[in-house]
Amino acid sequence: MFMTPDFWMRTLYLCGGVLVTGIYILIDLLMVLEPGIMKADDYIMGALMLYLDLVRLFLYILEFVYYKLKEILWNVFPLKNKTL
Repeated sequence: MFMTPDFWMRTLYLCGGVLVTGIYILIDLLMVLEPGIMKADDYIMGALMLYLDLVRLFLYILEFVYYKLKEILWNVFPLKNKTL
C-alpha cells in the first residue's frame, strides 16, 4: 500500500542506492577521464567498473518502477481472494 512503513523503507533503500551508485559513477568517470590517475592498461578495468555501476543504477530504478507499477495495478485490479 502507499503509506505503509514497508513502502517508505523500500523507497528509502532504493533512493539511497541510486544516490550511492550515482556517486560511484562520478568517481569512476573522474578516474577514467582525468589523465594520470590510471595507466594505459587500467582503462579497460575503469570502463568495466563504469559499466557495472550503470547496470546497478538501472537495477535500482527498475526495482522502484516495478514496485510502483505493482502498487498501481493492485489498486486498479484488486484480487477477490486476498489469501495469496
